Amino acid sequence: MVPTLMFAFGMSGLTARGTSLLMMIPTAVSGTAGNLRRDNVDLFAAAAAVGVAACATTAVGAWVATLLAPHAAKCALRRLPRVHRHPDSRASRPESEGLSSGAATQGELSLA
Repeated sequence: MVPTLMFAFGMSGLTARGTSLLMMIPTAVSGTAGNLRRDNVDLFAAAAAVGVAACATTAVGAWVATLLAPHAAKCALRRLPRVHRHPDSRASRPESEGLSSGAATQGELSLA
């Protein structure tokens, strides 16, 4: 949905992501309401399972984050593919990371 909003309607990346998230809310609410009406889901059991899993993984994730150096996390996140680069991203990175004159500029697609 986000690429369609960006390229077909000319929205910025931030606006397209926000619009996409906003469109998900009514879909999730109506789907949940329909499943509750048909008794397809036990809301208490589902909420308990999600809550327990979130509590457990949040603690583990926070502990792992304390073990990682900030630079390691930054390098790991940099390896994730990006479809769109912010126009200022070239200025925030050192030249030693291989950015050349052929690097992506505003409006170009890149899987870096």
